[in-house]
Amino acid sequence: MKKIKLLIAAALAGTVANAQAIESEVFLGQGYANQAYYQLASGEVLQNAKADWDLAFEASGFGSGIRINGANGVKLWVYPNGDNSAWQNVDTAGIATWKQHFDSDTSWAFGAFNRSRNFNNPFDLGWGVYNTMTHAVTGDSLHILQLADGSFRKLQMINLLGGSFNFKYAHLDGSNEETVAIAKSDFNDKNFGYYSILNQETLDLEPPANNWDLLLTQYIAEIAPNVHHNVAGVLMNNGVEAARVLDVADVTNYNDWQNKPFSHWINTIGYDWKSLNYQTFQFEIADSLLFFIADRAGDIWRLYFSSFGGSATGKYGFTKEKLGSTANIDELTSSNAPSLIVYPNPSNGSNIHLLYNNTQQGSVSLTLMDYTGKIVNQSNLKHLSGLTDFDISGLQLRKGVYMVSLQHENGSVVNQRLIVQ
Repeated sequence: MKKIKLLIAAALAGTVANAQAIESEVFLGQGYANQAYYQLASGEVLQNAKADWDLAFEASGFGSGIRINGANGVKLWVYPNGDNSAWQNVDTAGIATWKQHFDSDTSWAFGAFNRSRNFNNPFDLGWGVYNTMTHAVTGDSLHILQLADGSFRKLQMINLLGGSFNFKYAHLDGSNEETVAIAKSDFNDKNFGYYSILNQETLDLEPPANNWDLLLTQYIAEIAPNVHHNVAGVLMNNGVEAARVLDVADVTNYNDWQNKPFSHWINTIGYDWKSLNYQTFQFEIADSLLFFIADRAGDIWRLYFSSFGGSATGKYGFTKEKLGSTANIDELTSSNAPSLIVYPNPSNGSNIHLLYNNTQQGSVSLTLMDYTGKIVNQSNLKHLSGLTDFDISGLQLRKGVYMVSLQHENGSVVNQRLIVQ
């Protein structure tokens, strides 16, 4: 056990010596023409044109999310006048009164196609229903899309079967019908695979999921209850968490990240760190707002914005500084609560261990949840005190982001996120 502890201590060394603040600028271009994937440790990773795609399909093993490119003007409605059997007779009269569906701005997995989900049925995914016997999701509704050029298409999700999203679309009169299969295996290390209806093309647009932390882009935000608007901001990758800290007198030196609540909501950084002054028509930065960000590698960064260029340049100006790590081996032996390190993390799913320190007599329960909040495993660990290594490799976890939670019988809880690649 001592050898394991020393190895982990070296891998998870805490505060970074001689850390320096780094001023960064990213330009998305006029009219926010591009979107930029950004890794905190290395800087910008990739840019691509905002208008390249219309639909995005979740590529993870459990994924069933389907998103639309709302920032580029794509709109979506569920056809209210019939199910799949109405394919030949779609009538869009009264579409102005239909409920429009938007992507979630808090979760990547909850796309516009999933918004009609019946939460009373755990197998209803919005666009289709999961069959526990066949493990297929079968489409049960029709959708109407308006594309960036203003034209309309009708679309039917056929199924998600054998790791492939299968769907068809056509003009409203039935002409130019196309049937498409998007295979998750073509995007093994990505969050999404993409499709352009206008160009009839499957697209691989993202960098590998483990290579970026932030997406600087336009997206549709719910700026008030049931009020949606296109905004320019920052969304976080799966596995990244952030804490928003308000009313900071000196954002350049404030370091108290240990006592802040971190959120996995992808819009925690969001768009409202800036505002438009309607007298000068210049953007002003909230100078007492900063963010602590736990990146994909588990390192903590302080980030605050310094400038924003608006649609003229799409410029994002900000300062970042690496402060430390989310895990420090000293915490394992000093806390009165059961403390936890998950290693290796990220993992390939075949060799996962928990190193936990139970400083009090009493049993400890383990709960493992996926990123949707679904419980994957629950068990009671051995009634031991002290530092213990526990193997959970037998769970055969699929790729994704998980939350590992240990709860002592006295009620104290410790959480650690696990990334399986």
